[in-house]
Amino acid sequence: MNKKLKIVIGILFIILIFVFVLYLYLHNEREIVIKEINKINELNNYEDIDMDIKSDGNFYFVEKAIKEYYYDFFYEKSIYEDNNTEALTNYLTPDYLNKNKNNLSKIKSDFNKKYFDCQDSLTVLINMLNEDTIMSYISKYNLGYYYEEFYKECLISDKDDEYQNNYQNTKTMNETKNKYLIELLELLNKNKDKWYVKNDNIYIDGKAILNRYNDLRNKIYDLDDLV
Repeated sequence: MNKKLKIVIGILFIILIFVFVLYLYLHNEREIVIKEINKINELNNYEDIDMDIKSDGNFYFVEKAIKEYYYDFFYEKSIYEDNNTEALTNYLTPDYLNKNKNNLSKIKSDFNKKYFDCQDSLTVLINMLNEDTIMSYISKYNLGYYYEEFYKECLISDKDDEYQNNYQNTKTMNETKNKYLIELLELLNKNKDKWYVKNDNIYIDGKAILNRYNDLRNKIYDLDDLV
């Protein structure tokens, strides 16, 4: 074996070692990121996301971008869950209404504010499912094709369009339900001398008022079944 051939074989051996070590490094770092994603997928609260970054090199920024995206998404989702009409309607127990009988105008105003907060969050959630928005979290780091594709694999789903449609339908439904909820509060406030609470039940004097009250309640909960 001549000297030149030995040199070529040596170089090829070094390259193979380098490729193998690089593969192990990339595989290990990818697994770290995927493990962190799996942890996040078991959560529902943005405050529970571990924002400490476990991976190294460029994967540090991939993991950081993923966690920042999930944090923002879960935050907006929490605003929606706390302020949607279904959640607000659950406050209106007979006992709550009785205790706040003289504050129904303020409750209506507070509920309206919560409604707009909810709708704004739904708009953000819909936008956050756009590919451009998702990729904006990683593109600012200029990591290159390999890392952006890995990030894309982790966050972009074939069901994103379906999720967007679901949130859009929820937004439309929430708008309709809110109109019924506000009308219900106005009805109770306008006729506060016509209803009372006893044994955790609300009693309404006047057939027309009672029928409208029941109609509004039924419409809200019938719509709940459709969401």
